[in-house]
Amino acid sequence: MDNEFLVILPLQGRTSLSQSDREALDAAAGFAEKFKASLSCLLLNNRTGGLIEELRSLPIDDVFSVEDDRFGTWNGDLLVSSAAACVATTNARFIIFSRDIGTLELAPRLAARMSGASVVGVTNVDVAEDGTVLVEATAFGGAARANYQVTSLGPLVLGMAPRRMAAVSFPPKAYQRITTLPVPTGFVERVRIIEPASEPGSRLEDARYVVSGGRGLGEAKNFDLVRDLARSLGGMPGASRAIVDSGWASPDEQVGLTGSIVSPELYIAAGISGASQHMAGCSNAKVLCAINTDERAAIFTYARFGIIDDCKAVLAELIALTRASDGRG
Repeated sequence: MDNEFLVILPLQGRTSLSQSDREALDAAAGFAEKFKASLSCLLLNNRTGGLIEELRSLPIDDVFSVEDDRFGTWNGDLLVSSAAACVATTNARFIIFSRDIGTLELAPRLAARMSGASVVGVTNVDVAEDGTVLVEATAFGGAARANYQVTSLGPLVLGMAPRRMAAVSFPPKAYQRITTLPVPTGFVERVRIIEPASEPGSRLEDARYVVSGGRGLGEAKNFDLVRDLARSLGGMPGASRAIVDSGWASPDEQVGLTGSIVSPELYIAAGISGASQHMAGCSNAKVLCAINTDERAAIFTYARFGIIDDCKAVLAELIALTRASDGRG
């Protein structure tokens, strides 16, 4: 079957790949190599920009593109219809989405549209001796793994879990076929955007360094310490759900099962206890450093480095150190 793996990237105006995009492509390349299958990519965007050239460094056989001004903002109806049209064109068996929040809408809708099946939080795909597709996915906020046997005759739509990039990159294809597909017509637009959201800035999911704060900060004004250290490191601030719910931090700064899932090089958790819901959002960090006055806090079981002290005092000291080293420390 041609084009057995198809990665779908709804880009919403972005002209470069995000960390989660690259994770999805990296995972799909590994699956395609294991299955000895072909790999394609579908770009859904209002402009292509330099994305085609960026994709040339990856082992992709075919690139498909659908461009429309409506892709500049989220349009689930158009995204699903465009994805379904491409799946029908390529006859793909495995459809892969990145770990973005939109996947929770798109993956099940596309599977239902194509009479297929959907699994999100996927960590691995394999095939049993009898040909049954086996899918491993995270469960209970990443605290466990679930194994699925998929018998659907339609395509299998997978939403990837956070993953670390392969240490060795795959060799690029010598040539990629690039096909522009038409915008589907005749679909029902159930949701209409009355006022588009403001232009997004840097994404927390793509930050190399994240400094997060929790209840241990004591009061709202101390979250400024988190922001200051993140800024000094050239990273971004994050927050636990508890302080977002209290209004100390904005919802787009929340890290966790119901917030952003990050995989930075360094994650500093200040005054965060380490509840499973929060750890589901940051456990894929390369290095996790925890600061807490409670030496029995669950966060220390996940951390590579732990500091048992008042997080406010430690944050202030770290800010001073990074500023003294001109942000390189």
